[in-house]
Amino acid sequence: MLHYLINCSAIWLLSLVCFDLFLRRSTFHSYNRFYLLGSLLAGMIIPFVSINADNPATAPAFQSKVLRGTLVAKDNLIDTASVAETHPVNGLEWNNILMLVYLIGVLISATFLLHSIVKIGRLYNKGTKLSVRGLKVIETGQQHGPFSCLGFIFIAQMNHYSAVELSMIITHENRHNMQRHSIDLFITELCKIIFWFNPLPYIYQQRLIMVHEFQADKSVQQPLSEYGTFLAHQAIAQPAPHLSHSFFHSPLKKRIVMLSRTSPKWANCKMLLAIPVVSISLLCFSKTVFSESKRIQKGNKVSFMGREFELKIYPLQKSISTDPVTGKTDTFTYEIVPYPIKMDNETLLNTDSVDKKPTSEKTITEHIKEIFEQNKELFGQLNEGEYDIDIMHFVTGEKGEVLYYKYDGLRNRKNIQVPGSGEWVAQKVLPEDVQNKIDRMIDKMAARIRFTPALKNGKPVACFTEYSVGSPFTFTVKNNKASIKGKEIPAGTYKVVHQSDNDTLEILDVQFVK
Repeated sequence: MLHYLINCSAIWLLSLVCFDLFLRRSTFHSYNRFYLLGSLLAGMIIPFVSINADNPATAPAFQSKVLRGTLVAKDNLIDTASVAETHPVNGLEWNNILMLVYLIGVLISATFLLHSIVKIGRLYNKGTKLSVRGLKVIETGQQHGPFSCLGFIFIAQMNHYSAVELSMIITHENRHNMQRHSIDLFITELCKIIFWFNPLPYIYQQRLIMVHEFQADKSVQQPLSEYGTFLAHQAIAQPAPHLSHSFFHSPLKKRIVMLSRTSPKWANCKMLLAIPVVSISLLCFSKTVFSESKRIQKGNKVSFMGREFELKIYPLQKSISTDPVTGKTDTFTYEIVPYPIKMDNETLLNTDSVDKKPTSEKTITEHIKEIFEQNKELFGQLNEGEYDIDIMHFVTGEKGEVLYYKYDGLRNRKNIQVPGSGEWVAQKVLPEDVQNKIDRMIDKMAARIRFTPALKNGKPVACFTEYSVGSPFTFTVKNNKASIKGKEIPAGTYKVVHQSDNDTLEILDVQFVK
C-alpha cells in the first residue's frame, strides 16, 4: 500500500507541476481538461502497470541517471517510512489503528458528498421546473448563485435578472452541461473520498473547475466588458452547492483575463508535454522490479510487491556429524530458510492443501539458464570464482501471477573467516555494479514467471509452492569467461527432518520437479 501511495502521489505532483508551469495560462482549455483528468486517472492506474521487457538485461539500459536517481530516492523514502515495526497498543496493532482512522476519514468525506447530493435533490424537488430555450431550468426560490448539475440549470429567481443576464447565465451553464463537466466533478469527488488525506486531489479539482469555467466563459457571446462587469457585480451572491458548477465561481480576475488572452500557434507544442510526463511516470512509478520487488523485512513481516507476508521462522538447528574413520564428532548449526505462511493477514494455502498445484512450463533452473546464456559476457565480468543463484518460496496468485519469492542475490561460494572470530561468511561479490545488474535481471525474471493457478474446490486461489527447491544454479568465472558447473539435483521429493519449537520432530516435504 505504501508503494502505491508514494507512486500515485509522485505522478500527481509531477503532472500538476508541469501543468502549472506550462499549461495553466494557455487557452487550450479542452486539452488542459484532458491533461488534468487523464493524469489524475493515470496516477491511480500506472502504479498497477507491470513493465516487463523481453530482455531483462537491456530493460534498464535506456534509463538516465536522473531516472535511476529518482528510483533510488523513492526506495529510500519507502525504506524510511517502513522501518517501524507494528507494536501492539492496548491490544490493537498500529496497522489496525491506521485502517480505522482511514475508514473514519472516508466516512466523513463521503458524508460531505452525500450532503451535497441531498441538497441539490431538495432544490430540484421543491423548485419550479421550467423550459427555457429547450433547456431544463429549475427556479428554486432559495438564496444561491446560478449553477448547473447533471444537465439541469438552477436559478434562484428568474425575475432577479434581465433578459440579457439570463441569456448569459443560461448559455454559460448550458456549456457546462454539454461538456459533461459534472462527470469530472464526480470523479474528483470520489478521488477526494478515497485519498481524503492527500491534498493533491483537492488541487486537481480546483484546477479542473477553473478549466471548466474557462470553457463555459468562451461560449458567451456578449462583449467582454459587459460580461466581465456582470460577473463582478454578482460575485457576492450566495455560494452554490459543493457538487455543482457555479456561474459566479471565483477567482473572477483569472476568468476575465483568460477571456482576452490568445495563445500563439507555437504554443501548440506544449500539448506534447503529456508524452514525457507519461514516460517518466511509467519508468519511475509503475509496477517494475525497481519499485515493487523491493523487499522490506522487519521481524517476521515482509512487505513485497505491495503485499505483506508473515514468515514462519525456525530457530537455528543443531546437527552432530561423526567422522567414520576417527570417530570424532562435531556439532554445527544450520538455518531453515523462513517461508511465508500468511498474506495480508490471511493464511496461505500450500500445495498440500489445494486440489491442483500451480504449474509452470519451465523450471526455475531453465529460466535462470536462459538469462545466463543470453548474458554470458556480463557474467564473465565477475571476479574469478564460483557463484550460486538460488530462488525459492514462490507464492502464486489467483491469476497465476507471482506475488512473492525469496532471492537474496548472487552469492559467492568461497567463504572467508571474519578476522578475530571463528565465523565464516561468503566472500563479497565483485564488481558490485555487475552484481547489481545480474540481480536486477534475476529479480525481473522471477517476478514475471507465469503459472497456471492453484485450484481449491474448482476455484483459483493464492498458493505457496516450493517451485524452486533443489541445488542452486552454479556457475564459474575464469579468464573472463562464465560457464555452468555442477550437476542438477534429480527430480523427486526430499524430506528434511528437524527439531521444531516444541522439541518434537517435524518432517517437511520439499519437492523439486525437473
